[in-house]
Amino acid sequence: MGLRFDEIDEFLFQVSFTGCNLQLSSFYQKNLSHTKFAHCNLEGVDFTGVTLLEATFDQCNLRNALFDRANLEKSNFSTSYHIQIDLDRNKLKNAKFSIEGALGLLVKYKIKIE
Repeated sequence: MGLRFDEIDEFLFQVSFTGCNLQLSSFYQKNLSHTKFAHCNLEGVDFTGVTLLEATFDQCNLRNALFDRANLEKSNFSTSYHIQIDLDRNKLKNAKFSIEGALGLLVKYKIKIE
């Protein structure tokens, strides 16, 4: 818990995670393009300034994960849950979400969907 991936040298940095508890970790400004997160607890993870082009979040808990100025283009969130991403502060072109996950994109606007 609380690992500081942002302090690791970029040279040859490439990771994937399966069944990991990464709660409160930081990936601040890392390039995580094509990274796969599968069955991971990502509660409170800092994804500020991260490049996540074509990343996969397969059945991950994203409660309170922070996405700010992140590039999430073509990423797949379709099986993950507790997603809250600010549409105005992140790049999401062609990202995939389930209907339930997409509702988390609207939290900021405090609208009611029935």
